[in-house]
Amino acid sequence: FEATLDEPIVIAGQTAVPRGATVIGRVLAAKAAGPFHNPGYLRLALVSLALDGKRVAIETSSLFVKGGPHGQRDRGQPGANAFVGSGNNEVRFDAERQLTFRLAQAVDLR
Repeated sequence: FEATLDEPIVIAGQTAVPRGATVIGRVLAAKAAGPFHNPGYLRLALVSLALDGKRVAIETSSLFVKGGPHGQRDRGQPGANAFVGSGNNEVRFDAERQLTFRLAQAVDLR
């Protein structure tokens, strides 16, 4: 999946990656919702970002989001803010929903 940074990445007072930079993510695991309160889930991670026209490989912690009853917010993962669909236990995100990932390894941005 493709997304954009909502906030710049700032290191020691210097903007390392500007707001609006493109990031590429990967679905690491997914399960469709099943019958009888069997919720679906997604596990997502970021794998690269665009910097000065080049793709830079990154490794982030994963974000796990599980579906639930209609209108219920997923509280299992800080920053996930997922909302599920119309009573079918599917995971859905609003188009403007912010997701929070943390770098798992240092990245050389030079």
